[in-house]
Amino acid sequence: MRGRDFYVLHLSDLHIRNEGGSADRDVFYSKALSRLITDITEQIKRVTDANMVLVISGDILEAKYSNEPRTSDAVLKFFKDLHSAIGQKIGKNIVIVPGNHDKQRSKIDTLVSKEHVYNGLDSDKDSDFWWDEHLKSYEHFFELTSKIYSLFGILLKIHLVLK
Repeated sequence: MRGRDFYVLHLSDLHIRNEGGSADRDVFYSKALSRLITDITEQIKRVTDANMVLVISGDILEAKYSNEPRTSDAVLKFFKDLHSAIGQKIGKNIVIVPGNHDKQRSKIDTLVSKEHVYNGLDSDKDSDFWWDEHLKSYEHFFELTSKIYSLFGILLKIHLVLK
């Protein structure tokens, strides 16, 4: 690396879920993600400086499994393994943004979606209620993201401000 050069490790659409059954004691993520960790471990050996940025651009979770508690365990295991793979080369340069699969699905989510698709949501009518419900659906993601940041030594508390 020379001068102001830096590396970006960009991951997206991981769709992590627990691959072990609910009766299994161990938590597993997919073989494809295991191979990704192996590939990153090999590639990171070429990075000599610690001038690296990690960008996670959504869909960390697999939506239909997001409400299962062991899914969070699998996500945290993946990011622990990623941290081991990239070591200190990443520093604290991490950006994580949510994707549409990172929200927890609920009955209210279905109602909001139908309101948007079929009727067009009236921005003046009950918009605060709908927005609050939308933010609540990402609350689990924000909690999980705080834990991921802490694995990399970044203390971050995300607070949802609902009206």
